[in-house]
Amino acid sequence: MPELPNRKRENFCNQLLRNHMNAGKAYQAAYGVADRHVADAAGSRLLRNVAVSTRIAELQRPVAQKSRITVQSLLAELQATVEAARAAKQFGAVNGSLTLIGKLTGLLRDQIEIGGPGEFDTCKTPDEVLDRLEADFGGPAELVEGLEFMVDLARRRAADKARLVG
Repeated sequence: MPELPNRKRENFCNQLLRNHMNAGKAYQAAYGVADRHVADAAGSRLLRNVAVSTRIAELQRPVAQKSRITVQSLLAELQATVEAARAAKQFGAVNGSLTLIGKLTGLLRDQIEIGGPGEFDTCKTPDEVLDRLEADFGGPAELVEGLEFMVDLARRRAADKARLVG
């Protein structure tokens, strides 16, 4: 698909992907909208537009192919490292390489925990959860920044798993 005929929509797609912005910020940058709530809602709607979502997928394709090749080459290198380390009886290197292979293939994942184990068990409402998170992040501005990062990460993961229908 060539560039979108609507320049603002094309700019939105580029802001979203190249500048790693969330939909609201990309909409603000592309359309010049000052109100963040309006931009968030409009950006979210724009992501559901078929032409826009198709263009985003198209723009992501080269990056996805490049990363797939990188992961495959890293796995090949690590496999060679494991074989050489086993032959040299360097079992620490074997374990380290196997750990990296597990992470690259998604079999092993690092977990991030905010607060101590069970610290959120007493929370009964979303407001109580937000109060705990705000305290852990150090304030409302840091909480918003952390949540925006997590939303961006979730969107990138969803986009990586998206597939075109039709």
